[in-house]
Amino acid sequence: MVGTIDEQVSGLLDRLQGGWGYNGISQASDDALFALGRGNLNAIVARLRRDEKEERRAMARARAGRPGWTRTPIVLVPILRCIRRVRDLAKVAADFPVLPALRSRAWCTLADPIRCVDPGTFKYHWKSGWVVAVQETTHSAVLRVSFVSIPELVPPADVTFGSFYGLGRPEIVKPDELHYLATHPEYTELWLRGLPKFLPDFNRKRWLESLEEVA
Repeated sequence: MVGTIDEQVSGLLDRLQGGWGYNGISQASDDALFALGRGNLNAIVARLRRDEKEERRAMARARAGRPGWTRTPIVLVPILRCIRRVRDLAKVAADFPVLPALRSRAWCTLADPIRCVDPGTFKYHWKSGWVVAVQETTHSAVLRVSFVSIPELVPPADVTFGSFYGLGRPEIVKPDELHYLATHPEYTELWLRGLPKFLPDFNRKRWLESLEEVA
């Protein structure tokens, strides 16, 4: 992947938004990958591990002699090489908030504290809540968040109501991530560039303005 580091990062972010494989990662320079930080690199490794498992299953079917299946390690080897490279970079990279597009089901657990804003409102205000459910959908996961005025008085496990947010939405972040985004505008710009170009009901201007209240 050629170009300045900024151009490489932009290209990498474009690949991470949709379907991508190890080729898109292997072509990125170490500097471009390093700029994403430890959390994002570990998320990339997790995705590459899924590619590895798929390839190993395909090779197993080929070894079993199923009609139409011919597979050699020619694909698996570069995947493993890419995993090792990204994993080694993650060990020495700084830790930044994970891009919404790279969040996995493991990004949060039940009863985790969370900060949210309501999309589509005139002005974004960050609210504190708890994750009370994670529901799987066809393509992603949806979080149910309960907002209470005194969280410590309400055991999250006992809450059966709440608002729903897609796991990849920028309106939902962890408390420490929100503080980091509010105080590190350069990374925040990169974080926002990792969002889809057309995200329904997302107002970038209001989202950025809302960070002023937590900075």
